[in-house]
Amino acid sequence: MPRFTVRSLCAVSILVCLLCFAVAFGVRGAWLLRQDYVRFWTVGEHLLLAAAPGLAPLDAAALARRFPLDLMSPAAGVQAWLYPPTLNSLAMLLALLPLRASYAVWNAGSLLLAAWLLRRAGLGWPVLLLGLAGPADLFSLAGGQTGTLLGALLVSALATADERPLFAGLCAGGLALKPQLGLALIAILPQRLRLFGVSLAGAAALVLLSLVLQGVGPWAWFFRVAGPTGTRIISGPWGLIFADWSISVFIMARSFGAGLPLAWVLQGMTAAIALILIALAWRNPAADPWRRLAFTVSLSVLVMPYGFLYDMTGFGIAMAVMWRRGPPALRPLFALFWLASGFSFEACDGLGHPIFPLVAAAAAWACRPAPDASLARLWRRPALR
Repeated sequence: MPRFTVRSLCAVSILVCLLCFAVAFGVRGAWLLRQDYVRFWTVGEHLLLAAAPGLAPLDAAALARRFPLDLMSPAAGVQAWLYPPTLNSLAMLLALLPLRASYAVWNAGSLLLAAWLLRRAGLGWPVLLLGLAGPADLFSLAGGQTGTLLGALLVSALATADERPLFAGLCAGGLALKPQLGLALIAILPQRLRLFGVSLAGAAALVLLSLVLQGVGPWAWFFRVAGPTGTRIISGPWGLIFADWSISVFIMARSFGAGLPLAWVLQGMTAAIALILIALAWRNPAADPWRRLAFTVSLSVLVMPYGFLYDMTGFGIAMAVMWRRGPPALRPLFALFWLASGFSFEACDGLGHPIFPLVAAAAAWACRPAPDASLARLWRRPALR
């Protein structure tokens, strides 16, 4: 049998196994009802009831009994829906289906779309499947999270930014579904105006769609209630919100006893340094594109003030890229980084501190691209004569 046929058969088999994993947890009702996906689906139900009551599977009274969620009151506290209305439009579409069916459709659709995007971005099947079968993505799929789709969008945008700016811009615009995952692009877009224009148009299209489907009310809610509530949640006592799953410098600083002002200063300084390093890496046209991609994804972790391990699918894919294309001597190290994308919470349980920002910084150092020669001359010491 030809080699390519064997590889294709293996790739399809692994993808089928991932699809089975992605939909299996929906059958376990007790598991699913404890996941964030229930809130996601519930938001869609509420919005459907407001916009088109006949389309919602449940009536308002049944919905309130089964999934109590206060969407429009500051008293909602940790149960408040904290994400932008751009994501709500997707929730409305999935809420057309019953809960378990929508969970299966969402996970399977996210996985297939992620695979298609990454193939279009030039990733081979071994790297693609290693990334999507990584521990971070398995956590994302099990909880019905957005990490699978948004991680693929981020990696695809970075992989094609120079050669296919239209495709890359659409991928970057799609990150408006959960903007904190795309904050690192702030350092790249001004250097590539066509990419910037397309990504801005894509994000604007998602905003416009949300206004058409939902009106201005959810946007008012997002800025008036959701934003301050999110800040209040992460500023609460250490350990209140699954801190062992956190990946931000802010939460790591809080775990070491830093007060709110100091933690925010450390987060801001780290993010600024990371953005400067990303901008410098993308100024060098001769930089290896895959190392630059992994370098950018690693530093993007340090830019985000709020995020969890299930948002690290993109990091896992980037480490799979480096495992495949990096120096052979460093491949075991990239494999460890790939594992850490889903299991650093175990280290937090043992050490008492979330350490993923340190993992991301070490990964960025390991895959750093060569500096631009014009910049290197600025700090190179003259030779002794």
